[in-house]
Amino acid sequence: MKVGRYNYAHQLGTDIEPLIADLRAMLVGGRYELTPEVDQLLSRAYVPFLGQLVSVLANALPVADVDRLVRDAGRRLADELPYAKRSGESLES
Repeated sequence: MKVGRYNYAHQLGTDIEPLIADLRAMLVGGRYELTPEVDQLLSRAYVPFLGQLVSVLANALPVADVDRLVRDAGRRLADELPYAKRSGESLES
């Protein structure tokens, strides 16, 4: 993917110090924040990535091991879901 050069001068004018201060605080403090647009793009990559990961695992491990790993991950995810905690119902299929 090719991204055009960002026009900082257009956004900031001649006062670049606020940008430098923000970058310094982010890098020194380890504080990285994604914009909603970037977060959305990354969210769309989860499903294809996980599909490929399961495929790689299925080719590298016995079926029983892959099944156990996927079910364990599903249980852990379900334990974190608000509905499962609130209702006490099982989400197991």
